[in-house]
Amino acid sequence: MPKGALIEGYTNSPQGMGIPGVQVQASGPGGVISGLSSTNGEYILVVKPGTYRVAPVHVLATNGTISTSGATFDPASVSRTASGDRPAIADFTVIQQDTLTIQLSPVQVDASGLATVQVTISDSSPGAYGGSGPSPVVGARIVVEPPVEVGNDGVASGLLCNPRQ
Repeated sequence: MPKGALIEGYTNSPQGMGIPGVQVQASGPGGVISGLSSTNGEYILVVKPGTYRVAPVHVLATNGTISTSGATFDPASVSRTASGDRPAIADFTVIQQDTLTIQLSPVQVDASGLATVQVTISDSSPGAYGGSGPSPVVGARIVVEPPVEVGNDGVASGLLCNPRQ
């Protein structure tokens, strides 16, 4: 059993299913303590005794993708007092999760030395749990690092986008 006080709870969908990968933070006398919900939606934070503001921050991506999430939580935050006697409970519901996922394919280099990476962008809007809202793609920007350059042969490298996929 970990030493200290505990703040624990579940991150669930409106249907009661556990949502994994939700980052939950507690701010209080012990500083800012962070943890992730497990596969069944449970999280446990070990903190110094005291009163904390507990809030889900965002939902992280799984399976090797980069994800930005505009999740909405109910409640947005709660105040809980943690002591060594028993855990402080703070449960949250993920009301809406609009997610933009960017997945990169492995780099392929042809005989000329030109490298190719396939980028797949997926938008799960409206919310994955029955919510609605603006698409996180609106105003999105793709930055290519290193910047696009023109080679000695006068050919510029660049991006090929297919918005229908």
